Amino acid sequence: MLDVLIQTAGQPEILKKLEGLEHLVDVLLMERIGSLAEFLIKQRTAQGKDVRDQLFKPYSEKYKLFRQGKGRDTGTPNLFFSGQMLGAMTHKVEGDDTVKIFFADSQAAAKASGNQRKRAFFGLSADEVRQITAEIETELEQRANQ
Repeated sequence: MLDVLIQTAGQPEILKKLEGLEHLVDVLLMERIGSLAEFLIKQRTAQGKDVRDQLFKPYSEKYKLFRQGKGRDTGTPNLFFSGQMLGAMTHKVEGDDTVKIFFADSQAAAKASGNQRKRAFFGLSADEVRQITAEIETELEQRANQ
């Protein structure tokens, strides 16, 4: 099964921002982080980019013909055909400092796993980690000043 775990503990970039503010991390913050991470993965994938922010490799000629026959776009791959796989991506907070991004059903997870082997979409890019870190920092500063 494909999972992405985001933990505030063990992330040097995040830990620096948390110094002295660890007590402000809670389930609500982790829920926001999970929602943001899920959104960022889906947004980047829709743009046809992998976890390194590189364009996905083009469709094979055989698959391009299949998509064309189904009336689907054959340009830049974005892993969207029916919407079921990406629609099944979700997240769950696991404790005060961890959120898990995963696929809610086994069929979508299997499809994602196959796609991951060809086009590494499931994970967070360095830029996405920076965006999440900035979100954490902003939220913690607001909480610390209340």
